[in-house]
Amino acid sequence: AGPEAYRLAVSSRCARLVAGDAPGLRYGVATLAQLLRFYATADGPWLELPPVAVDDAPDARLRATALDLRALASPSVPRLLDDLYRLAAWRLNTLFLLVDDQVDEALLE
Repeated sequence: AGPEAYRLAVSSRCARLVAGDAPGLRYGVATLAQLLRFYATADGPWLELPPVAVDDAPDARLRATALDLRALASPSVPRLLDDLYRLAAWRLNTLFLLVDDQVDEALLE
């Protein structure tokens, strides 16, 4: 397994996550959390997920996007944070910010 890779196996009895490094573990935990949000059913004190096996590793080391904050209407801080959380959920690991001297400094703190 390479960098940022993980293997997640869910059975009727348990979930097992194996990763070779901290980013892989973080991505595996994020995948398990996504499965819980979408598929978990509560039956008493137990959560049930459908059996699944996920073997995941990035195709590219750099997974990036750019946000252009030079526009006249820069996003609010809450909107920018929401976008960043969404990008992280998509496993992007680099963000390029395009700014000029007109951008609100609150966005950059």
